[in-house]
Amino acid sequence: MNSGQGVKPGSVLLVTTCWWLSTARFAHLMAKAGCRVAVLCPPGHPVRTVAGIALFGHQWRTPLGGLMGAIAGSSADLIIPCDDRAVGYLHRLHASAPEATRRLIERSIGVQTSYSIVASRERLLSRARELGVQTAMGAEVSDERMLDTWMDEHQGPWVLKQSGSWGGMGVVIARDKREARRAFHKLRARSGYFGALKRFFANHDPFWLADLAADTGHEVSIQNFISGRRADLAAFACDGVVRATTMAQTITSDGPTGPSTLVQMIDDEAAREAARKLARDLGLSGFFGLDFMIDEGTGAACLIEMNPRLTPLSNIRGDALGDPIGAALRACGLDAGAAARPAAIGDLVVYFRNDTAPDVDQEATSDVVFDFPFEMKALMAERRLVSWPERHWLARMAAACQALSLRMGRAPRVVK
Repeated sequence: MNSGQGVKPGSVLLVTTCWWLSTARFAHLMAKAGCRVAVLCPPGHPVRTVAGIALFGHQWRTPLGGLMGAIAGSSADLIIPCDDRAVGYLHRLHASAPEATRRLIERSIGVQTSYSIVASRERLLSRARELGVQTAMGAEVSDERMLDTWMDEHQGPWVLKQSGSWGGMGVVIARDKREARRAFHKLRARSGYFGALKRFFANHDPFWLADLAADTGHEVSIQNFISGRRADLAAFACDGVVRATTMAQTITSDGPTGPSTLVQMIDDEAAREAARKLARDLGLSGFFGLDFMIDEGTGAACLIEMNPRLTPLSNIRGDALGDPIGAALRACGLDAGAAARPAAIGDLVVYFRNDTAPDVDQEATSDVVFDFPFEMKALMAERRLVSWPERHWLARMAAACQALSLRMGRAPRVVK
């Protein structure tokens, strides 16, 4: 993944369509290490508070055109997708881009033959099982008859997942067949114009309208529910070779399927080996994450899905745990230094995310590692605000109406 001819080393382009604080935190760490950082992001993204970052705006009506413009304008040595929609844009661009851009995309996320696999939860798990990786048992289900057949053969509860979803959305834990059927039809349904228009006008988020134009429905997969602890592994790879990994188990999260908020650093050689096998077999490059459940009965790490993109855990490093950011910096021709937040096995780590609680006192909580940019006052201030799409008055009104419906016992309309 060395720099190409005519490209200055140490240049990365982050691509995001979400307003996650972890992306801004990552950009800050890379810039602090001396990397030239450019970001293709939506308006109002918290990364705007990071000094020295080149910003490019999305062209949501023609997203691939905007992506091509950002690639050309940034002279990127490495493209880093920060959410699953961004990964999809890179997959689509690869099919039509000039040869030099295709080579850059493959240096950044892996070879083209892996794209259809990493884009499907069940195809990824099926490939992992072929490689001898312990995984949750599951299958894609295209109709209710297939769903019922699978449930008859596998004891519940079950986890149903929608393709193209992230951040805990599109995941339902079903305790019985009735819940599973209801969840299947909701997850399978084509996204509605009501939800896309609400996101556009109330939240100033245009991406759902763009998604709707190409949306013909969603794949749905079902998995056995594994009782235990969630754990995540973050990795950086070059041409199918894993250069660094780090791993943590979830202590607290936003609900049973939502993003982790507090984690504890752990190590698991079987999980590391799973990352190495998948990277080698699929020809992966760049950042990726693997999600596991640590079975409470056996203690084994069972793979449940892959995130083919940057994850918040990538911001953490440790002598015994690896340093994904350091590996990325070396791939860009830079001295790895010590950009990422250090943590040791057993340490508790609080992720940098939106939280309207009072600011933490770094000195008073020395027993916990905060992945916070304490020196960045403007970026720290973003943490105490709700996400940018939720700040507009129409969005606040819609949220208030939904809360009122819940208090009155009426089921609100579900938006994706």
